[in-house]
Amino acid sequence: MYYRDLHQTIETITSKFFQTEMDMLVTVVRELVKQHEIQILGGRIWKFSFEKQGYELVYQTAKKSKINDDFILSISDYPLFDNLEKERTVLRTETNDFLKRKGISRYYASGVGNKLKNNGKKYYEYLLAFNSTNLTSEYKYSLNIIA
Repeated sequence: MYYRDLHQTIETITSKFFQTEMDMLVTVVRELVKQHEIQILGGRIWKFSFEKQGYELVYQTAKKSKINDDFILSISDYPLFDNLEKERTVLRTETNDFLKRKGISRYYASGVGNKLKNNGKKYYEYLLAFNSTNLTSEYKYSLNIIA
């Protein structure tokens, strides 16, 4: 993301009043998906669930196929969640066959919100995830700033 666009995106987000944390996160996802330079195909918000031992899909916007609303990212299937506390933002290649069929090949995931302790490990309360065919490490830093 070009720094001018990054600044404009942050300005757009911070200039608004949000009733809830979720309203703010939805705005962040929408604003980033609107960025033409990154060519984001989809953006999602996932919320950690102790009960389901994973992240539940709570919001999505996609230019192509959407994921089922009841889809869970199990922490046992995604070892990257164990490193997210330290890195905050990661760029990965999708390994889940269902998500690959939905057109998700590479994605960024950024942890936001409180850190929750679960079985001796810490997980972010929310994940912001974006998929695109044009993701580079440059965007990792921009997304990290926004997160």
